[in-house]
Amino acid sequence: MDNREICDLHYMLEGKVNGNVIGQAAEIMTKKDPYKSLMSIGLIDFHDRHTMILLSVFLGSLGLDRFYLGDTKKGIIKLVYCVLSSFVLMASLTSSIVLISMNLINDFFSYGAVPNTELNPEIATGLAIGMIVGQVLTIISLIYVVVDGVLCYKKSQMLNEKNILNALNNLDDVDNESI
Repeated sequence: MDNREICDLHYMLEGKVNGNVIGQAAEIMTKKDPYKSLMSIGLIDFHDRHTMILLSVFLGSLGLDRFYLGDTKKGIIKLVYCVLSSFVLMASLTSSIVLISMNLINDFFSYGAVPNTELNPEIATGLAIGMIVGQVLTIISLIYVVVDGVLCYKKSQMLNEKNILNALNNLDDVDNESI
């Protein structure tokens, strides 16, 4: 394998896999036909890291990053989790709005413009607890989305590495079948 083929290999795999996999691929290619090896690597459908990052950041909470990787089950779980957490967030926001508006109304009532009515303490406590729980669950959801986005990025690189090594290791099988 000459320097040009090594440069072609680095160019093809730069940013798609770790450097140690490029070294492994180069080592395998020295034992096989470099031209066929480069052609088999060129036919691989890589998971682009930029697409993965954009999907994870903007649509990761909907599970689209998992669907992109082929993890349909995890994508559905993330989608269901997103729908459920959005209901919790809406309930929390509603509780916050009700509490704020009731306090403003109570302040207005205390000045005597309208007869003073007391806010039921059980309702106020329930709304406050709902607001706090909703905000905590929202923070947990955001942390989950960020961590899962990083895991999706790592998995996309791992799948790229696996596809490269499989393509190079199965190159002899393809040669034997075509004869």
